[in-house]
Amino acid sequence: MIEVNVSDFLMGDSISTKGIQNAIDSLGDNGGTVYFPPGTYITGTIFLKSNVVLYVDNNAKILGSDNPDDYRAEHIGAIEAPSFSECLIYAENADNIEIKGNGIIDGNGGAFSGNRPMLMRFVNCKNVRFSDIRLRNSASWCVHMILCDKIRIRGVDLYNRAQTNNDGFDFDSCSNVFISDTKIDSSDDSICLKSTTNKVGENFVITNCILSSSTATLKFGTSSLGGWRNVTMSNCVFHDCPMGTIKIMSVDGGIVENVNINNITM
Repeated sequence: MIEVNVSDFLMGDSISTKGIQNAIDSLGDNGGTVYFPPGTYITGTIFLKSNVVLYVDNNAKILGSDNPDDYRAEHIGAIEAPSFSECLIYAENADNIEIKGNGIIDGNGGAFSGNRPMLMRFVNCKNVRFSDIRLRNSASWCVHMILCDKIRIRGVDLYNRAQTNNDGFDFDSCSNVFISDTKIDSSDDSICLKSTTNKVGENFVITNCILSSSTATLKFGTSSLGGWRNVTMSNCVFHDCPMGTIKIMSVDGGIVENVNINNITM
């Protein structure tokens, strides 16, 4: 697999958006790895493509720009929260995306008011993987996935309390999702299953996770048009959850079938 070093594409500008995007685009259709060596990379919206791996080194940080003008708005936004339509990392109709490494992706969320970018949004993507990455300080929801299939999240450390409405992972009409060995500390829902389309979200396995939320650690809804089936959560710890932990809210008529939640310490 081809690997490019993002520092080879930087022009000495104060913001790295163009250089990072050029590094991604240089991989072409066959893809490869974009490596972020130690350092801080301030950026606006970047667009991932099929077969691309972002590898963030242990001492590297991708930091969201504090300038709202650095965020693009022509892509598919957030149906429930249009003021969150901008995002730092975006992908649409892309397959085989991976974000890994022990580095940090930080949304710089405390810098925003009004329109507040998400950290990431993936729409209609397949085979999406997160491994060992540290996600921090989105200005709104952290990772928003819509109509995505085959998602694997392992060893992620997510902290999202820079603002209110700071969800962890949101899965809207997604399927075949596996989450393990992950820590989420969020001011809003830690793991939220949404359903703004008629497509049923299905086949979730969540295990060996530590979750803390001011709102809910595991939430079904509130958007619940299609509903959900085949969801298993086990061997997890919930702590410091003042407004509740597990919430199942099918207010839009969607189904809720085959949900198994067991061996939870809270």
